[in-house]
Amino acid sequence: MATYREVVYDISESISQTFDDKNVSLRQIAYWVQMTANKLQQQHFQKKGTSGMYLTIFPSVPVTIDMSSTVFPNGRQYVVLPDVIHSLVGELGIEYITFSRESACCDPAAFTQATFMFTTPAKSQSLYYDPYTKPSEDNPYFYRVGDRIYLLGLECVNLDLLEMGLYTPIDIEKECDLDQQIKLNAELLSVLKYEVTNLSRWSLVVPSDRVNEGADMSTQAITQNKIKIPTITPPQQSQENKRHQEQHQQQQ
Repeated sequence: MATYREVVYDISESISQTFDDKNVSLRQIAYWVQMTANKLQQQHFQKKGTSGMYLTIFPSVPVTIDMSSTVFPNGRQYVVLPDVIHSLVGELGIEYITFSRESACCDPAAFTQATFMFTTPAKSQSLYYDPYTKPSEDNPYFYRVGDRIYLLGLECVNLDLLEMGLYTPIDIEKECDLDQQIKLNAELLSVLKYEVTNLSRWSLVVPSDRVNEGADMSTQAITQNKIKIPTITPPQQSQENKRHQEQHQQQQ
Protein backbone atom coordinates (compact mmCIF):
# COMPACT_ATOMS: atom_id res chain seq x y z
CA MET A 1 0.00 0.00 0.00
CA ALA A 2 1.19 3.48 -0.85
CA THR A 3 1.24 6.36 1.60
CA TYR A 4 0.01 9.89 0.99
CA ARG A 5 3.60 11.10 1.06
CA GLU A 6 4.70 8.76 -1.73
CA VAL A 7 1.76 9.63 -4.00
CA VAL A 8 1.79 13.38 -3.27
CA TYR A 9 5.53 13.77 -3.86
CA ASP A 10 5.34 11.61 -6.99
CA ILE A 11 2.61 13.84 -8.44
CA SER A 12 4.47 16.98 -7.33
CA GLU A 13 7.56 15.80 -9.23
CA SER A 14 5.48 15.15 -12.37
CA ILE A 15 3.93 18.63 -12.16
CA SER A 16 7.31 20.33 -11.69
CA GLN A 17 8.70 18.56 -14.77
CA THR A 18 5.78 19.72 -16.91
CA PHE A 19 5.36 23.21 -15.42
CA ASP A 20 8.74 24.32 -14.10
CA ASP A 21 7.45 27.86 -13.51
CA LYS A 22 4.45 26.80 -11.41
CA ASN A 23 4.44 26.35 -7.65
CA VAL A 24 1.78 23.96 -6.34
CA SER A 25 1.72 23.31 -2.60
CA LEU A 26 1.74 19.79 -1.22
CA ARG A 27 -1.49 20.57 0.63
CA GLN A 28 -3.21 21.39 -2.66
CA ILE A 29 -2.02 18.11 -4.20
CA ALA A 30 -3.13 16.21 -1.07
CA TYR A 31 -6.59 17.76 -1.45
CA TRP A 32 -6.75 16.62 -5.08
CA VAL A 33 -5.68 13.14 -3.97
CA GLN A 34 -8.45 13.10 -1.37
CA MET A 35 -11.17 14.10 -3.85
CA THR A 36 -10.03 11.61 -6.48
CA ALA A 37 -9.60 8.75 -4.01
CA ASN A 38 -13.15 9.27 -2.71
CA LYS A 39 -14.43 9.27 -6.28
CA LEU A 40 -12.62 5.99 -7.00
CA GLN A 41 -14.00 4.48 -3.80
CA GLN A 42 -17.52 5.43 -4.85
CA GLN A 43 -17.01 3.91 -8.29
CA HIS A 44 -15.66 0.73 -6.68
CA PHE A 45 -18.80 0.41 -4.52
CA GLN A 46 -21.09 0.94 -7.51
CA LYS A 47 -19.29 -1.57 -9.76
CA LYS A 48 -18.04 -4.26 -7.37
CA GLY A 49 -19.99 -3.70 -4.17
CA THR A 50 -18.79 -2.78 -0.72
CA SER A 51 -15.45 -3.95 0.63
CA GLY A 52 -14.17 -4.45 4.17
CA MET A 53 -11.04 -2.56 3.19
CA TYR A 54 -12.99 0.70 3.38
CA LEU A 55 -14.98 -0.22 6.49
CA THR A 56 -14.62 1.81 9.69
CA ILE A 57 -16.05 0.42 12.95
CA PHE A 58 -17.44 2.69 15.67
CA PRO A 59 -17.91 0.42 18.71
CA SER A 60 -19.58 2.88 21.10
CA VAL A 61 -22.12 5.20 19.50
CA PRO A 62 -24.43 6.76 22.14
CA VAL A 63 -28.20 6.30 21.81
CA THR A 64 -30.34 9.42 22.29
CA ILE A 65 -34.09 9.92 22.68
CA ASP A 66 -35.78 12.54 20.52
CA MET A 67 -38.45 14.23 22.66
CA SER A 68 -39.19 17.08 20.23
CA SER A 69 -42.33 15.50 18.76
CA THR A 70 -45.66 15.92 20.56
CA VAL A 71 -47.10 12.99 18.58
CA PHE A 72 -44.73 10.55 20.27
CA PRO A 73 -44.78 11.39 24.00
CA ASN A 74 -42.28 8.63 24.81
CA GLY A 75 -39.84 9.94 22.23
CA ARG A 76 -37.97 8.13 19.49
CA GLN A 77 -34.57 6.50 19.87
CA TYR A 78 -31.83 7.51 17.47
CA VAL A 79 -28.08 7.76 17.05
CA VAL A 80 -26.13 10.47 15.29
CA LEU A 81 -23.79 9.30 12.54
CA PRO A 82 -20.29 9.54 14.04
CA ASP A 83 -18.80 10.39 10.64
CA VAL A 84 -19.72 11.19 7.05
CA ILE A 85 -20.56 8.13 4.97
CA HIS A 86 -20.59 7.38 1.25
CA SER A 87 -23.94 8.08 -0.40
CA LEU A 88 -25.10 4.71 -1.75
CA VAL A 89 -28.50 3.36 -2.75
CA GLY A 90 -30.37 1.78 0.16
CA GLU A 91 -28.00 3.41 2.68
CA LEU A 92 -25.34 0.82 1.90
CA GLY A 93 -22.85 3.27 3.33
CA ILE A 94 -23.99 1.71 6.63
CA GLU A 95 -22.64 -1.85 6.64
CA TYR A 96 -24.25 -2.84 9.94
CA ILE A 97 -25.74 -1.57 13.21
CA THR A 98 -25.90 -3.85 16.23
CA PHE A 99 -26.09 -3.85 19.99
CA SER A 100 -24.60 -6.13 22.60
CA ARG A 101 -26.47 -8.85 24.48
CA GLU A 102 -25.51 -11.11 27.33
CA SER A 103 -24.42 -14.40 25.81
CA ALA A 104 -22.49 -17.51 26.70
CA CYS A 105 -19.06 -18.23 25.30
CA CYS A 106 -20.43 -20.72 22.75
CA ASP A 107 -23.08 -18.36 21.39
CA PRO A 108 -22.53 -16.54 18.09
CA ALA A 109 -20.52 -13.33 18.14
CA ALA A 110 -22.39 -10.62 20.02
CA PHE A 111 -22.43 -8.17 17.11
CA THR A 112 -24.22 -10.73 14.91
CA GLN A 113 -27.08 -11.49 17.28
CA ALA A 114 -29.11 -8.29 16.87
CA THR A 115 -28.44 -6.62 13.54
CA PHE A 116 -30.64 -3.79 12.30
CA MET A 117 -32.18 -3.89 8.83
CA PHE A 118 -32.75 -0.87 6.62
CA THR A 119 -36.16 0.63 5.93
CA THR A 120 -37.69 4.03 5.17
CA PRO A 121 -40.26 6.05 7.13
CA ALA A 122 -42.86 5.40 4.43
CA LYS A 123 -42.28 1.61 4.42
CA SER A 124 -41.98 1.21 8.17
CA GLN A 125 -45.74 1.19 8.76
CA SER A 126 -46.30 -1.88 6.59
CA LEU A 127 -43.66 -3.79 8.55
CA TYR A 128 -45.97 -4.01 11.57
CA TYR A 129 -48.71 -5.81 9.57
CA ASP A 130 -46.66 -9.00 9.17
CA PRO A 131 -45.48 -10.92 12.25
CA TYR A 132 -42.33 -11.97 10.36
CA THR A 133 -41.29 -8.39 9.59
CA LYS A 134 -42.65 -6.65 12.67
CA PRO A 135 -39.88 -4.58 14.32
CA SER A 136 -38.85 -5.97 17.68
CA GLU A 137 -35.80 -6.51 19.86
CA ASP A 138 -35.02 -9.64 17.85
CA ASN A 139 -35.84 -7.99 14.52
CA PRO A 140 -34.88 -4.28 14.73
CA TYR A 141 -34.91 -1.79 11.87
CA PHE A 142 -33.39 1.61 11.19
CA TYR A 143 -34.11 4.52 8.88
CA ARG A 144 -32.11 7.65 8.19
CA VAL A 145 -33.11 11.31 8.46
CA GLY A 146 -30.16 13.61 7.74
CA ASP A 147 -27.35 12.61 10.06
CA ARG A 148 -29.72 10.81 12.44
CA ILE A 149 -30.39 7.06 12.41
CA TYR A 150 -33.77 6.30 14.01
CA LEU A 151 -34.36 2.88 15.57
CA LEU A 152 -37.48 0.72 15.32
CA GLY A 153 -38.32 -2.26 17.52
CA LEU A 154 -36.51 -1.10 20.64
CA GLU A 155 -39.30 0.98 22.15
CA CYS A 156 -39.30 -1.21 25.28
CA VAL A 157 -35.53 -1.64 25.46
CA ASN A 158 -33.20 0.79 27.19
CA LEU A 159 -30.00 1.07 25.18
CA ASP A 160 -27.01 3.25 25.91
CA LEU A 161 -24.63 2.33 23.08
CA LEU A 162 -24.67 0.79 19.61
CA GLU A 163 -21.90 -0.49 17.36
CA MET A 164 -21.83 0.75 13.76
CA GLY A 165 -19.79 -0.27 10.72
CA LEU A 166 -19.63 2.58 8.20
CA TYR A 167 -18.02 3.23 4.84
CA THR A 168 -16.49 6.63 5.43
CA PRO A 169 -14.76 8.79 2.78
CA ILE A 170 -11.20 10.07 3.18
CA ASP A 171 -10.87 13.35 5.06
CA ILE A 172 -7.49 15.08 4.79
CA GLU A 173 -8.35 17.35 7.73
CA LYS A 174 -8.47 14.25 9.95
CA GLU A 175 -5.88 12.15 8.16
CA CYS A 176 -3.28 14.91 8.06
CA ASP A 177 -0.35 12.53 8.46
CA LEU A 178 1.22 12.06 5.03
CA ASP A 179 2.79 8.80 6.20
CA GLN A 180 -0.61 7.14 6.54
CA GLN A 181 -1.63 4.64 3.90
CA ILE A 182 -4.27 5.61 1.36
CA LYS A 183 -7.46 3.58 1.74
CA LEU A 184 -7.52 2.47 -1.87
CA ASN A 185 -6.99 -0.82 -3.66
CA ALA A 186 -3.50 -1.24 -5.10
CA GLU A 187 -4.81 -1.53 -8.67
CA LEU A 188 -6.45 1.89 -8.35
CA LEU A 189 -3.29 3.78 -7.35
CA SER A 190 -2.18 4.21 -10.97
CA VAL A 191 -5.65 5.54 -11.85
CA LEU A 192 -5.41 7.90 -8.87
CA LYS A 193 -2.08 9.34 -10.02
CA TYR A 194 -3.27 9.64 -13.62
CA GLU A 195 -6.46 11.49 -12.72
CA VAL A 196 -4.82 13.83 -10.20
CA THR A 197 -2.01 14.65 -12.64
CA ASN A 198 -4.53 15.45 -15.37
CA LEU A 199 -6.55 17.53 -12.91
CA SER A 200 -3.48 19.54 -11.97
CA ARG A 201 -2.51 20.09 -15.61
CA TRP A 202 -6.01 21.25 -16.46
CA SER A 203 -5.92 23.66 -13.52
CA LEU A 204 -2.50 25.07 -14.40
CA VAL A 205 -2.90 25.45 -18.15
CA VAL A 206 -4.35 28.95 -18.56
CA PRO A 207 -4.32 30.49 -22.05
CA SER A 208 -2.42 33.78 -22.23
CA ASP A 209 -5.44 35.58 -23.62
CA ARG A 210 -7.35 34.62 -20.45
CA VAL A 211 -4.86 36.23 -18.10
CA ASN A 212 -6.19 39.43 -16.53
CA GLU A 213 -3.33 41.93 -16.52
CA GLY A 214 -5.48 44.84 -15.35
CA ALA A 215 -5.48 46.66 -18.70
CA ASP A 216 -7.15 46.25 -22.06
CA MET A 217 -4.35 45.84 -24.63
CA SER A 218 -6.55 44.94 -27.59
CA THR A 219 -6.21 48.36 -29.28
CA GLN A 220 -2.45 48.35 -28.87
CA ALA A 221 -2.19 44.83 -30.25
CA ILE A 222 -4.14 45.80 -33.37
CA THR A 223 -1.94 48.87 -33.93
CA GLN A 224 1.30 46.94 -33.48
CA ASN A 225 0.27 44.13 -35.81
CA LYS A 226 -1.23 46.58 -38.34
CA ILE A 227 -4.36 44.52 -38.65
CA LYS A 228 -6.86 45.93 -41.13
CA ILE A 229 -10.43 45.43 -40.10
CA PRO A 230 -12.66 45.11 -43.22
CA THR A 231 -15.88 47.10 -43.31
CA ILE A 232 -19.10 45.67 -44.65
CA THR A 233 -21.04 47.95 -47.05
CA PRO A 234 -24.66 47.37 -48.02
CA PRO A 235 -25.22 45.92 -51.54
CA GLN A 236 -27.11 49.01 -52.82
CA GLN A 237 -24.37 51.37 -51.72
CA SER A 238 -21.82 49.10 -53.36
CA GLN A 239 -23.65 49.25 -56.72
CA GLU A 240 -23.95 53.06 -56.57
CA ASN A 241 -20.23 53.36 -55.93
CA LYS A 242 -19.58 51.15 -58.96
CA ARG A 243 -21.77 53.35 -61.21
CA HIS A 244 -19.98 56.49 -60.06
CA GLN A 245 -16.66 54.90 -60.89
CA GLU A 246 -17.86 53.91 -64.41
CA GLN A 247 -19.26 57.42 -65.10
CA HIS A 248 -16.03 58.99 -63.93
CA GLN A 249 -14.00 56.75 -66.29
CA GLN A 250 -16.27 57.59 -69.28
CA GLN A 251 -15.90 61.33 -68.65
CA GLN A 252 -12.14 60.96 -68.71
